[in-house]
Amino acid sequence: MKKRIISMVLVGALAVSMGLTGCGSSTDSASTADTATETEEVVSAEAEAEEEEETTTTEASSDETYTLIVSTTRTGWIADWYDEFFADLEEKSDGRLQFQVNQNNEIGDPADCVTMFEAGTIDFLDMNVSASGANMPVSDLVHVPYYCDDPATAADIMWALYDAGYMTEYDGYHVLMYIPTDMMMVASTKEISTLDDFSGLKVRTSSSMILSALELCGATSVSIEASEVYMALSQGTIDASVSSPLYMVLSAYEEVCDYLLNMPICTGMCYLAVNEDSWNALPTDLGSVKFYLVFYV
Repeated sequence: MKKRIISMVLVGALAVSMGLTGCGSSTDSASTADTATETEEVVSAEAEAEEEEETTTTEASSDETYTLIVSTTRTGWIADWYDEFFADLEEKSDGRLQFQVNQNNEIGDPADCVTMFEAGTIDFLDMNVSASGANMPVSDLVHVPYYCDDPATAADIMWALYDAGYMTEYDGYHVLMYIPTDMMMVASTKEISTLDDFSGLKVRTSSSMILSALELCGATSVSIEASEVYMALSQGTIDASVSSPLYMVLSAYEEVCDYLLNMPICTGMCYLAVNEDSWNALPTDLGSVKFYLVFYV
């Protein structure tokens, strides 16, 4: 590039010189013209060489592969869907994107996964907003009992808050989708037919909003991971758990719980996000895959 600039300066200088000496001999003019032509040819050759070099660099870049770490909270058919989804992305990128998909918090517990995601160790994260606890106070709004009466409304609220800029808790997150669960209910080993039945009931829930409501009813909160709920119910460590019916089925709660309080409390809320730095690091020639990610999900 430096040679090219110097050559262009020389051409300019020669052009000025030719203008000032236009009344000189024809021999001098011809000589000057020949020199200018030779200089222009050198500049042209150097420009072509640079273009070839840039093309080679672009082609080399287009062959580069990117390995991305994925962590989800999922089991069962939802985990299978994620496997298919990321396999589809690998195919659409012609193998340039490679995904290491870790299901059901295989990398670590939810809090650790959130920390690793924010640090860039995990690139894609599927997580329940409750797992971040006090770090996502605005997102917890949808867990206010009886505030939202259906999952679609809850998702609309999340996107409205996110698009309006209120979700500063997602700084560093490129959110691809909010995933509402079906309406959460209480599965219990003990019958709940009156408000008094909540008194002393040991209940597990992941939402601080639901926890506050249950404590006002006299229940006692027990904090355990979702993966430990089945065993805790079977051993009597807890008496009840607040969850979505779908998750209850996936976790076989019917084997350890005789009662279901068929009174929808609120929807659960999960998200699928990409670490912002990981998202921005993907090259522009993978734009079609990024477009697919945004609009498919």
